Formats: sequence, C-alpha cells, structure tokens
Amino acid sequence: MPQCSDSVAIGAIADAAAARSGLRDQGKQFAIITTDANELVADIHDRMPLILPPSDYARWLSDEPDPRDLMRPFPAEPMRMWPISTRVNKPENDEPSILDPVSTLVA
Repeated sequence: MPQCSDSVAIGAIADAAAARSGLRDQGKQFAIITTDANELVADIHDRMPLILPPSDYARWLSDEPDPRDLMRPFPAEPMRMWPISTRVNKPENDEPSILDPVSTLVA
C-alpha cells in the first residue's frame, strides 16, 4: 500500500460536457490517469496513478490545453509501501483495518 505523508491529488479527467448538458442523472463519469511507475511502485506494477503535488493543482485544473508535462511519475522518496490484505479487493470491506500490514510469508 503506497502512502505519502503530505497532501496529494490523483490526476483524472471528467466528462464536463455531459455535466453541462444535464446528464448529471447518468452519474459522474471520470477516468483516473496513469503514468509510468516510479522506483517504489515498479516492484509490483509498471503503471501507477498520476499523483499531483499541491504545487500542480491549479495548473491541472486550469483550462490549459496541454498539461502533458505534469504526467510524470511521482517521486518515490516521500512514499512508503507495505503489503495489505486481499480483502481490499471487495467494496463491502470498507473499513480502515484493510490497510493494516499483513505478513507476506508463504507456506
């Protein structure tokens, strides 16, 4: 489970046109942007969510047509990671304990 002690945001795109045209009853539609994995996450996957530091929030949310240079791996240094239970894969397991570290010993 990656964790960073500072505030960060996950980069995403949303269907603003649907919201403006009154399709709000269809539910909010968005997609999380991914980028190459940093050194920490690369041990488990080749991609990771686009993580934005507070200094990039305004630019990401602006009308700028091409913020592509913000789509880079978040630095590994402020992050840490530990194994968690596979219980996290079921939405009904919505409790803080699913983020508790678990043993990775295999019999």
